[in-house]
Amino acid sequence: MSLKVCAVTALLLAVLCINQSQEKPAAVLNRCICRGGTLHINVNNIKALQIIPIPNCPLQLVATLKSGRRLCLNSKFKYLWKRRLNKITKV
Repeated sequence: MSLKVCAVTALLLAVLCINQSQEKPAAVLNRCICRGGTLHINVNNIKALQIIPIPNCPLQLVATLKSGRRLCLNSKFKYLWKRRLNKITKV
């Protein structure tokens, strides 16, 4: 092979290796976001509720407050999620 072909091949391999190494590993993607969570929150300050499905974690319930801050809620707050779903389905 000529020197140009070898150089181009090496460059392409380097680019492919760099692109793959920049992706997050699966172990990082499957980490639990919420550990424990807060027990005290004013329900009137909640702007949105979100359940984040992660296979090996218990319920991951995240509340976005009206101020924009995101908090992990303890799994005891499941009733909030159910109440929110009931309001949506009744409308």
